[in-house]
This record gives sequence, structure tokens and C-alpha cells, in this order.
Amino acid sequence: MAKKIISIPPNTTIERSALLMQQHRINALPVIDKGKLVGIITTFDVMSVLLEAIGIDRESFRFTVLVRDRIGFLDEITKILKENEINIRSIFSWPEKKYPGVYQLVLRVGAQNGEKAVKLLQDGGFKVLTDYADDLTPYLPGA
Repeated sequence: MAKKIISIPPNTTIERSALLMQQHRINALPVIDKGKLVGIITTFDVMSVLLEAIGIDRESFRFTVLVRDRIGFLDEITKILKENEINIRSIFSWPEKKYPGVYQLVLRVGAQNGEKAVKLLQDGGFKVLTDYADDLTPYLPGA
């Protein structure tokens, strides 16, 4: 029995490639253009892009801000940091599965500004984590 080969065209985003690889439980995707193999995307490639995107290759400080899904929270956070001349090096978010409507907003700032950023955001009313905790209840916005 022959397996169906999953492939992608050259203009496929890295996120879509990663999703296809996860959905089909494969470690590589051939890149096909006009019927010809022009490349291959591997899990190594996906991880390399992810690590570069989150800024882990630079000296930085990582922290998580727990936020409810509402318009304006990102503006409030960036305004606090901007007013204190703290540059955001990377930012991404994902939903907290155990708590619908709550997102983990993960930020990286320069290592020298990490503790200051955390304090400023906490003083601004945000719940900030510097280490991941399994039980987020005490940290939830509005809790």
C-alpha cells in the first residue's frame, strides 16, 4: 500500500508547514514547484525559525503577562514599557487551555530591563509570571 506524500508549494508559510507536519505526524515536507522538488522543510527548520522569532538567541529576559481577551490590553502593556524606554524584542501569545478567555502573552526584553519591566507591569495592574506555574489561578486577571 502506497502512502500519500504530503508536499507544499514554495510560497507556504513556516506556520502552515509546521501545522501540516503536526497534523500528519511527519518530520519533513517536500517543497514542489511545477512538479519538481525544489527543497524540503524539516522540523529542524521549523524550530530554527521559532527560536529566532522568539529572540532566544539574544541576551534577553522572558516573562509572561496573563491577560483576558479584550481590545486594548496590548496597547496598555506597550505604553507602559514605551514610557519607560523598554524595548520589546519579541512577543507572542497563546490561549490558556484551562482558562477560556485568558491568554499568555510572552514577551522578551533586554536582559538589563527585565526586572524593571516586570515591576512596572505589575504596578500597572497586570499579572506577570517569570516562571511558568501549573496552577495559574492565583495569577489570573481579575482573580
